[in-house]
Amino acid sequence: MPADCRKIKASNEKPRNSQLLSINQTVVDRTTTRPEKDLKMNLKAICLGAFALSVLGGVAFAGALDEPSNMQPFFTDSGMKTMKSSADFETAWTATPKSTQNAMMKECNDAAMSKPHAQFCAQLFALGHHS
Repeated sequence: MPADCRKIKASNEKPRNSQLLSINQTVVDRTTTRPEKDLKMNLKAICLGAFALSVLGGVAFAGALDEPSNMQPFFTDSGMKTMKSSADFETAWTATPKSTQNAMMKECNDAAMSKPHAQFCAQLFALGHHS
């Protein structure tokens, strides 16, 4: 109990306005600056920020070989199961923007990234496109 409250209780006198203000200010100070509440709010803000970044940046984590619009020109079917012939593959590769070519080559040279796209990378390497 704050010292002001003890004084008023011990003297059995009516509290003055200045004493009430002091008591009220003490109560407000104690309820608004609880460290555990601040920690919970900071943790919530951090989690919300991480979630927002993952949602907004999710597209950035997908590689060039995972982007259907990049891969579609190299396949004969919409399900991207059948590769085009070597000549058509070469034509599609030539028509691909240089920045996309570089990203695709980088992923084909990475064993982990190229594994799901082994057929595409093998065709690319067969045509002599090594970095």
